[in-house]
Amino acid sequence: MAQGLAEAGCDVVLHGLIPTAEMSDLCCQWQTRHQVQVHYVQEDLSQRQGVLQLHEAACAAVGPPDILLNNAVVRHFGPIETLAFADWQQALAVNVSAAFGLIQCVLPAMRAARFGRLIQMTSVYGLRGTANRIDYVTTKTALIGLTRAVAAETAADGITSNAVCPGSV
Repeated sequence: MAQGLAEAGCDVVLHGLIPTAEMSDLCCQWQTRHQVQVHYVQEDLSQRQGVLQLHEAACAAVGPPDILLNNAVVRHFGPIETLAFADWQQALAVNVSAAFGLIQCVLPAMRAARFGRLIQMTSVYGLRGTANRIDYVTTKTALIGLTRAVAAETAADGITSNAVCPGSV
């Protein structure tokens, strides 16, 4: 999706956990190929500070975002009784709280511009459950609720809020 946005002429700020040096070639390739700015920010989104630093870095690199694509995810496999509570907390933090925090960060500028696009990458598992993926199913379901609530709050502001629910890939 990020590459599609770059192809469409959007400046892009990518996020991940791999070292910045490992992303420099990709960023340079996209910049050259699509004639847009491409930046990469490495942050831990399980912590509020990482969310705030990602937003700050993105704004410093390309200005306030017009489009936010929330796609950060962790997932653990196994039955509910074997899932460590720390893994549950990590999934809630990365998969839901980071999206919530980034939406909070970008909304003031989007409201002021009377334009914005908020996209949550959820899953078909947000619409139905499956065994041995309790954290993933729960957080993807929560993202759908977050998307709906934000859509209701921003409908009059020129901001759209949508969830994309792909199946298994």
